[in-house]
Amino acid sequence: MIKSMTAYSRCSKTTSEGRYTLELHSVNRKIIDFAMYLPKDLLQFDVDLRKWLTQELERGQITVRLLLQQDSINADSNYILQLKKSKEKWENISHELGYDPGKTIDFSFVVSHFSPPIYFNQAEEEKIKAFLFELMQEGLKQLLKMKCEEGKAIEIDLQNRLKSIEEALQKIHQKKEMPVDRYRKRILKVLEAYQASSPDLMEKAGREVAIFAEKMDIAEELMRLHTHIVHFRNYLVASEKAVGKILEFLIQEMQREINTLGSKANDSEIIPLVIYIKSELEKMKEQIQNVE
Repeated sequence: MIKSMTAYSRCSKTTSEGRYTLELHSVNRKIIDFAMYLPKDLLQFDVDLRKWLTQELERGQITVRLLLQQDSINADSNYILQLKKSKEKWENISHELGYDPGKTIDFSFVVSHFSPPIYFNQAEEEKIKAFLFELMQEGLKQLLKMKCEEGKAIEIDLQNRLKSIEEALQKIHQKKEMPVDRYRKRILKVLEAYQASSPDLMEKAGREVAIFAEKMDIAEELMRLHTHIVHFRNYLVASEKAVGKILEFLIQEMQREINTLGSKANDSEIIPLVIYIKSELEKMKEQIQNVE
């Protein structure tokens, strides 16, 4: 089943360090690309997070935001002590630069220029890594669920358009001999006046009609279009994680075949059907841009 590249998930878990909130946001892109926003004390896990994501995702612009909110703060907490040290540091800098700390260093300034550090020993690092893996799996589960739901909607739309294209191709198949028949009748009508004086003109006319019929033959294009549609449908329900690039290629091939068909079958009854099919393929191409 195909998956959309557009999805969002958000999950949270609480630990002794505070409440971790993970946000995953995915949009379409030809390759996989990451934008990681992590607390500075968790930057060491950047590579691990990317590795876990690429196990499930193969295309798209993936934005990862990991936030930590510390809830339990009291007068004796390490956070308060660190804030006091930060305030003293900025006051000293203000004095050295000739500014009045009372006017420049207030509470909002200190908080906005301070991020409480989190220190992990080796055992705590492994514990945090396991925790982040669990949090990431929960976020991925929600993200993949939305990607599949959006993908199902895209699949239904694509299937409906494929059905419409097949119906138009069937009409073209029924009309494909008509241009040759009309050409033959025109030739024969013109030759009626000259048949008595030049009997070999009928043989020449037959050869002319045969050459025209060969130029107008669209059976090969119709067969290839049918084959591409069968392959397209198979990939819509395939078990591969990412088939978007394959579907893009099949759309390009179908567009190429219908363009050739339209050039060869230069007929007033077939051209409107060709235009309709090209319009449907263009709409499908836009949808495919969002398929992983």
